[in-house]
Amino acid sequence: MRIMMARTWIVCFEFIAASRTRRTYAQLAAEGQFNAAIKGKTDAAREIADRLEGKAVQPLSGDPSSSMSVTVNIELAREKLFGE
Repeated sequence: MRIMMARTWIVCFEFIAASRTRRTYAQLAAEGQFNAAIKGKTDAAREIADRLEGKAVQPLSGDPSSSMSVTVNIELAREKLFGE
């Protein structure tokens, strides 16, 4: 019961904070993530880097002398790239 009440108060406080500063919840969350990263939270910093720069490329593993086949759905790729 206490946890639910605490969460309710947090949501109310966030709503008041958002309405006073005229910022969205996303902006407040981004600011919180940034502050956590500044304080040394590596998970927060990694999350920011992943959003800004994309996730790190994972190298392919396997025998380089063997052949590999890749199947690409052209219609799906065109839709994702161009929104067609």
